[in-house]
Amino acid sequence: MKLKFFVICLLSISMAACFNRSQEAETNKLKEQKQAAADAVDFKKAALLNVEMGEAYLAQGQVTRAKQKFLHALELKPKLPEAHTSIGYFYETVGDLVEAEQHYREAISLGDRKGRFYNNYGTFLCRQQRFKEADKAFNNAIKDKQYTNTAEVYENAGVCALKQPDIDRASKYFETAIKRDPNRYMASLELAHIEFNKHNFLLAKEYLERYKAQVGPNARSLWLTIRLNKELGNKNEMASAIMQLKNMFPKSTEYKDYIESVRHG
Repeated sequence: MKLKFFVICLLSISMAACFNRSQEAETNKLKEQKQAAADAVDFKKAALLNVEMGEAYLAQGQVTRAKQKFLHALELKPKLPEAHTSIGYFYETVGDLVEAEQHYREAISLGDRKGRFYNNYGTFLCRQQRFKEADKAFNNAIKDKQYTNTAEVYENAGVCALKQPDIDRASKYFETAIKRDPNRYMASLELAHIEFNKHNFLLAKEYLERYKAQVGPNARSLWLTIRLNKELGNKNEMASAIMQLKNMFPKSTEYKDYIESVRHG
């Protein structure tokens, strides 16, 4: 009996030890998984911070520092789509278009929500005058139902259509942009120009007033204001816009155009 009891005790101790080791191993595994997940989050945060700093440096013209930050972001998170689209813009800025396109496309392939990255790619293609490809990219961005900023996509697509030029397509894009977001002021200004060129002066004024309510005066809007009010016979508004253009933007192309128009009657 003593021997049997001793064997049972040994087995019990062994089983308890095994259970404790198994439990300890499982606990360590969970800790490792949690740490790995935390590290991944930290790496992503650090990479996004480097992207943000790189964009700031690029805006300031500090090209070398910008590139360092973008490359460091990719070292921290090689599959971060935000890093690829930002360094794509960097390479575009310095004239390396092949490298730029590669990163723009890589961002699309890696992004879960692709709308933003298709939009960036579309603007790149438009700047390269690859208009049909750009339009396709913009429409792919619009198809992403999880992407909330589709008004910007429509506005970008409209600007690109103007460059072709495809005025009817541009108008439709701009009108949709405003329907999606009434604060898309650039779309309002472009529609004002389009309607002015069609001699739809009252509609042009409506779009121009919408723009002016959202944005302060600039040379382009003031020059349109001058021409539009000349057609409508609003001499006081015309004179006010001329004074603003002269005082605020005397070196602008628009002011030179105004002077030329005066010289030629």
